[in-house]
Amino acid sequence: MSKFITLFFLLFLLTGCGSKTYKVGFIGSLSGSGAPLGANGRNGALLYFDELNKSGGINGRRVELIEADVQSMPDKTGECIEDVYNKGAAIVIGHLTSGEGLEAQIKANQLKIPMISATISGDNFSGLDDYLFRITSSNDYQGKYLGAYAKKIGYKTVNIIYDIDNKSFAEVIMNSFLNELGNDKRVLNSIILNNDQKKDLNEVADILYKDNADVILAINDSVTNAKLCQVLRKKKVTSRVMMSAWSIMGALIENGGESVEDTVHVSLFLLHDNEPSYQKFKNKYFEVYNEYPNFSGLFGYESAQYAAEVLKRVKNNDVLTALKSIKTFQGVQQQIGIDEFGDGVRELYLYTIKNGQFKRIE
Repeated sequence: MSKFITLFFLLFLLTGCGSKTYKVGFIGSLSGSGAPLGANGRNGALLYFDELNKSGGINGRRVELIEADVQSMPDKTGECIEDVYNKGAAIVIGHLTSGEGLEAQIKANQLKIPMISATISGDNFSGLDDYLFRITSSNDYQGKYLGAYAKKIGYKTVNIIYDIDNKSFAEVIMNSFLNELGNDKRVLNSIILNNDQKKDLNEVADILYKDNADVILAINDSVTNAKLCQVLRKKKVTSRVMMSAWSIMGALIENGGESVEDTVHVSLFLLHDNEPSYQKFKNKYFEVYNEYPNFSGLFGYESAQYAAEVLKRVKNNDVLTALKSIKTFQGVQQQIGIDEFGDGVRELYLYTIKNGQFKRIE
């Protein structure tokens, strides 16, 4: 009986009982500290579906995006999935952080609703036969990229500071960074930030000043890292700050100003791409939202591309099989690979900040 009910409900979702729309869920932090990531991801998805609908939709049917706000509180993820599921979403774009993704993965598997994440990159999500698909590379690659650069420069002493709410994301990057740095490295302190510490980073900065490490690996959102750099500058901490792709967005420079100059960042996309496909996307995004896209805006757009391709391929109401049938798809900047477990494969890049602008490290 339960199998019959599930099959009937999936049929209802895909056909909409005669509806002329496909319903796609979007789940992310649209408010709170995670909003620079979540809101941009949502905007990218909306932009793509708006373009798609204006060109005729999918087989003549429009796509409607149903939004749910996690509010930067990972324990709300399951509730949000149930919300968009009950509103008729056949597939979900989200969540956007590994911290949110843990509960989301469990709930998606329970409800048997496929989920495409634009930016979840935790290695603990890799190699699993489940309902979570991703279009970005695993965190391990970010840590290796940063670690190889730190080793090349000759850094040996390290302080690490990361957000407790995205612990699974941070620890993989931290471990792969340290492994890449080699046997000569020495970790002076590993600081896990709670919400109270994020409000006042002075005590943390005092520890970092005293240690005077060669490099600080900061795995936090853009606003928190901007505040951290401001306090480090005030305390005259001279350690080089390196950051994960989580914080490489305009909010870092807007909130950090001169304090984020000369920091090092790994990026999941080319920031200054002159190819026509990216310029078209970038200019359209600016026209609609009056700001240029960060990586989550781009990946939200590409996740919507992926979701649309899936819906075009669905046969016999089997969304999961349609997802698994796609091994590569053309994103805005590069061909994006999807392995047998639904994990993304894409190229990474290194950047620093000079005169208030991200500049690529060749």
